[in-house]
Amino acid sequence: MEKKVQKHLTTLSKKKPRYYTNSQFHRQKMHLMQPIALLSEISELSIESLLFELTQVNNQLNITYFLEIILVNFCPDILNRVKNQVNTFKAPALKSIFSIAVMLIRKFKNFEEAEKKLTEIFDLIFPFVMGQNFGVRSYAIVSLILSLEHVKALPDFKFTQQITKISEICVLMAKS
Repeated sequence: MEKKVQKHLTTLSKKKPRYYTNSQFHRQKMHLMQPIALLSEISELSIESLLFELTQVNNQLNITYFLEIILVNFCPDILNRVKNQVNTFKAPALKSIFSIAVMLIRKFKNFEEAEKKLTEIFDLIFPFVMGQNFGVRSYAIVSLILSLEHVKALPDFKFTQQITKISEICVLMAKS
């Protein structure tokens, strides 16, 4: 069944790359995303297909939100998968990656693991803090600040050299 859904989603995206809210294509995509979000696991091929759908296809926002949630739940290493391609993504895909980063770091309840993930997120997102696109810049700044706030709120939090560096940069970004 999963292959059928994936094939239908790919066909829809190729057939009609742009569509309107509540159009037939939009409703079909919504009907395809809902059961995928409820699955207990999905194949590697489906993850690649959904990642392509998120980063290369211009979807309506609620479809994008579904894709973000599905990828966070089924692909915890998504940031590693996209880090080499992130410079080629358009603004909507970048915003989605930044949102995914915040959702991923919120899964961590242990400071040491969260600090590693924060460093990974910082390295991925920081180059976009001074980018040309205002929306991308805003998402990048907010994503870094939210990620840092989550790490600081952990019960076993402690100031390390890396946290201090990221914290100082976030304070400067928040002031600007």
